[in-house]
Amino acid sequence: MILAEPNRLVVRPGHQSISSQAQAWKSPLEGLTAAQVASWVFDILKPELFSRRKGGHKALGHDRSTTAWLDGLRGWAALSVCIFHVTVEPQWHVGIESCYGAPLPSGGSNTTPAAWPMIRLFWSGGHFAVLKNNVFLDLFTWLRETGKFLYFYRSNDLAHPYNPHTWTIPIELRGSVFVFAWLFVLSQISNKKRLLLTLAMIWYLAFATPGAMYATFFAGMVTAELDLIAAGEAQMSLPWDKLVQVLRKHSLPRTLLLHAVFLGALYLGSQPSEGSNGKDQVLGKCYGWRTLGKWTPEAADDGYLDFWWFWAAWLLLLACKEIKWLKRGLEAGFSQCSFALCQFLRGNPLCVTVLTAL
Repeated sequence: MILAEPNRLVVRPGHQSISSQAQAWKSPLEGLTAAQVASWVFDILKPELFSRRKGGHKALGHDRSTTAWLDGLRGWAALSVCIFHVTVEPQWHVGIESCYGAPLPSGGSNTTPAAWPMIRLFWSGGHFAVLKNNVFLDLFTWLRETGKFLYFYRSNDLAHPYNPHTWTIPIELRGSVFVFAWLFVLSQISNKKRLLLTLAMIWYLAFATPGAMYATFFAGMVTAELDLIAAGEAQMSLPWDKLVQVLRKHSLPRTLLLHAVFLGALYLGSQPSEGSNGKDQVLGKCYGWRTLGKWTPEAADDGYLDFWWFWAAWLLLLACKEIKWLKRGLEAGFSQCSFALCQFLRGNPLCVTVLTAL
């Protein structure tokens, strides 16, 4: 180590000088060619989908993450959003979001098998810009709209006019700030109390207010904490421990229950919707959904879609986490490919530019 003293530099024994430290950094880099550097950079940037796998779940010399199935689920969700934008938004299939048997504007009925529950998720599961003739005026308009967009606490016009699909960004930012503030406030209490209070917050957002969209953030946090408890990283007793122990001892009832949860999530996720029409107008003419519409909390009447999609999303997450064959499928190479670009780079430009022109 080199110390500065008046009129001289002192090198303490037992410490490397600057020149020796530089030499230590230089040695591993000697003999490194440009081709090796390029290959190393390409290996870092290359998607894991295109990497050869050896030894089952091992890729590039490391074990697959314990949350790889969650990445696969997110990829399928993004692909579903892309298909939804391509099939529903161009208005080529009027009434495709209505339930089976619902009357169509043309006077007929929606009797296509594509409207069946669960089947409809393949193209309507995506729920779970015109420029001015003067480029300078358009640039000014873009800057003005972007300024509004950056204020994510606004109550209306969530989407940016030049890319309507960005309406989810303010929601995600609000939810993230919500969760951060919640954890900060409850950081000094016990884990059990925090978990129970978070469950109470989920109930409040889903049933007492039209805030089921934000309840999903807290549901994800609860799911992660339950995983830590199951892994033994956090010790606490919960009211449902005995039920969990019984299900662990009896695999058949547990398997049947998980598959029932999975099918229920798919059914709830395929609920019909018709733009700005109200709950009674949409669900009142649909078998099965007419009853579920009556079970919708009064506070969630305006946000009935978000209420049932919230339960669909949480139940689907729990089922995918526990059903082995489903989890393996989400960990496979195809599911690991992120389809986020399908929505933001392909969905909006394709729908607005190409499909509208056609």
